[in-house]
Amino acid sequence: MLTKIRFHPRDRLWFLADSNLEKLIIKCEMYVAGSINIEQLRQLIKEQIVNKYSKFHWVINPDSTIKYQDDLDFSYHITQDQEINLLKDKPLWRFNVSKESDNTKIEFHIHHCLLDGLSLVSLLRQLAKANVSDHFLTKPLRKQFSPGIAFGVGIGVVKTLLRILFAKANHELKTGIKLTSSSRPILTGQSIVTDFEDVLAETVKKKITSPKSLIGVPVSMVTNSQRVKAGLGNFFSFLPLTVERGEHIFSDLKTKKKTREVLSTYLVSMFIGSLPSKLGKYFVKFISSHIFGVISGVYVSSNVLKILDKEITRINAWAPILDGQHFSITTVTYNKQITINEVSRV
Repeated sequence: MLTKIRFHPRDRLWFLADSNLEKLIIKCEMYVAGSINIEQLRQLIKEQIVNKYSKFHWVINPDSTIKYQDDLDFSYHITQDQEINLLKDKPLWRFNVSKESDNTKIEFHIHHCLLDGLSLVSLLRQLAKANVSDHFLTKPLRKQFSPGIAFGVGIGVVKTLLRILFAKANHELKTGIKLTSSSRPILTGQSIVTDFEDVLAETVKKKITSPKSLIGVPVSMVTNSQRVKAGLGNFFSFLPLTVERGEHIFSDLKTKKKTREVLSTYLVSMFIGSLPSKLGKYFVKFISSHIFGVISGVYVSSNVLKILDKEITRINAWAPILDGQHFSITTVTYNKQITINEVSRV
């Protein structure tokens, strides 16, 4: 049976950015020590994810309406030794399991309009049956709202729009896409904040050629536990930062997080996600063409997690890029190492 569901603006925004449902696919890999039984994995995913979150039943129509599909084909959604291609007449997520020497690789693809990267972390931790913990990048904003805050948010909206309007637009982009991954240990006593800052500074130096380019940095609006209670989704502000001071961009991020610009940017994205399709697509395309690249960091766990009693040895994740963007960098912090995952145009 199919039942119609309302598309929330914070999720619909990502449909407007990719109405063909082909490009904005979040990709994740987990490497597990030993073998994984496919039927046991299907049962685990069904119990810990599919039965808990209605989004995994969503079928998204070309007009952005949603239907709920009761009966899922788990032989399609969780496969073995197959290439992952998402079919548009089915919910937009799939797992695949493949053997690599003495280890197992579990791949997971899901469309961005269903959830964001931090919601992905929540899923991984639930598959590992670990408690969802909060992190410095997932602290909630203050809930109090006053006339002073409203004025500050209004100023923040204007600043955000002006920053995008006067940023250099990206033109003549290459069409090929390449995914790469590398890892390095977190130094003893080194904080995750410092490591993420280092990666951010390195990326700015290597990638940015214009002093007026914008880097997009996702900032979570809620804690991980709150997003789990809300049924997952896209709960972040996409903060555009102007690259003017090179390695100081991270301190710029921390400064803006203390102002109303994070909430302002979130409200702008909600507004665009509420617009009629043609108008919403125009604004998304305009904004994405002025964002040079995206850098995000996710924290999974400081300790080893297990799935079906097998240790997860490494986790990779790639955030997709929009048509007007050159690259995305996603850092994944897990078990005292940081994995640097890049999507770039070639």
